[in-house]
Amino acid sequence: MKVRSFVTLAIVFCLVLLGRISAQVETVPSCDMCDAEYVSAEELANYVQVGRIVRAGDM
Repeated sequence: MKVRSFVTLAIVFCLVLLGRISAQVETVPSCDMCDAEYVSAEELANYVQVGRIVRAGDM
């Protein structure tokens, strides 16, 4: 029972560690010539808030 719990805990730890490592990989755009713009979290939150106010499900 203890060995099985230890193995399960070790597997979960490895999966969490793998997830943390893979989250650090920098993403690269697939198109060098595509226009891209940084949108702040505040602007996105305002956009969602307006959608909730007007009850628009596609915002």
